[in-house]
Amino acid sequence: EAAVGMWSIAVGRTFEAELPNTSVGIVSAVNRIWGKALQTDAKISPVNYGGPLVDIRGRVLGVLVPLSPTETDDESGAEWYDSGIGFAVPMEHILRMLPRWKAGADLKAGLIGIRFRGQNIYADPPLLAHARAGSPAYKAGLRKGDLIGAVEGKPVDLQVQVMEAIQSRYAGDTLRLTLARTDAATNKTESFDRELTLIDHLDPYQRPFLGFLPERLPSMDRNGVGVRFVYDKSPAQEKGLAVGDRITAVGDVPVSQREQLALAVAESEPGKPLTLHVERGEQKL
Repeated sequence: EAAVGMWSIAVGRTFEAELPNTSVGIVSAVNRIWGKALQTDAKISPVNYGGPLVDIRGRVLGVLVPLSPTETDDESGAEWYDSGIGFAVPMEHILRMLPRWKAGADLKAGLIGIRFRGQNIYADPPLLAHARAGSPAYKAGLRKGDLIGAVEGKPVDLQVQVMEAIQSRYAGDTLRLTLARTDAATNKTESFDRELTLIDHLDPYQRPFLGFLPERLPSMDRNGVGVRFVYDKSPAQEKGLAVGDRITAVGDVPVSQREQLALAVAESEPGKPLTLHVERGEQKL
């Protein structure tokens, strides 16, 4: 197992197979690139990529690859050429993934569909600002305002700790989160666990279209949000919604302002029936 400070030799091929090029350095860090890479200060360039990083006894530590801590495009890692910062995927990681490759599976980055509140991942707590509709997080019941307290039973305090746990896994892997949710009405906090299966892509967000316009100003003497216009041949019209109706709730979420109505509709899951409660009765759109 690689350890910081041990000798590392980057091996590559420039021209002929019998004349490999080598660069000597040390293992300068482990668990880089979200826990997936060794770091070496041996000089690394494209002639090394795909070659081994070996120790002084010739044991393979990993496979040299172009990687970047922040970018994922085809040229990511180019900025590190011959800079004293190079990366290798650890051999134990490769051996662990071999059964998947032998079965014909590709390894793709795993996603769960969350966004945190705050701008500093190294200082801010893992408080959810959004769970993308239709994502594994949303389907598991994660919602805005939830606080992630542990990942796989290990306590976390910062956003970066959660991100590292996600980034070190692949699509198809599972992740168990422990969350805390505070009820705004009672101020009581509930703790619960959720297990998610990571996916390789998130479908583009489609803004829900029901086909009506809410009133511009809230009514001071009536509940809900009034309907001031209904589009022709829209889902709202097909279900009988009419000008003058008042929407009092979306599902089990009460609404009294157009902003609340818009948020409740936006947080609904695409493709699923949406129940609007109106003063004339109940309409399913």
